Amino acid sequence: MSRLGPWYNEAMSPAHHRLSDAQLAKLRHALEQKRDELTRKSRAHVNSATHSDEDLIEDVDQATRSAATDELLDLADHERALLDQVNRALAKMDAGTYGTSDATGEPIPYARLAVLPWAHNNVDED
Repeated sequence: MSRLGPWYNEAMSPAHHRLSDAQLAKLRHALEQKRDELTRKSRAHVNSATHSDEDLIEDVDQATRSAATDELLDLADHERALLDQVNRALAKMDAGTYGTSDATGEPIPYARLAVLPWAHNNVDED
């Protein structure tokens, strides 16, 4: 039993949640890979949506193309929003504040960050 009482668990201490250099390196690598992937996908979706090989398109084809273009641009918007979260996580890493909840300042467990490296809150805070 801890000198702080039976309710205190060493796993709850801030030192326990501190990320090791190896964990930080692994998470940085995952974030950088995700950033590169999202950048490529977003550019590809915008290019596909804004470039047409056909000069003249019939009305029905134009409507179909318009719907597909809207879907591609929506995907690009979603990817840009996720890219913002990834870049924010990398900036927090550079600032030394990565792995702490935006809502409470409490540490975010490595297990959560390993699954979602751009997480900015603990599971119960989302």
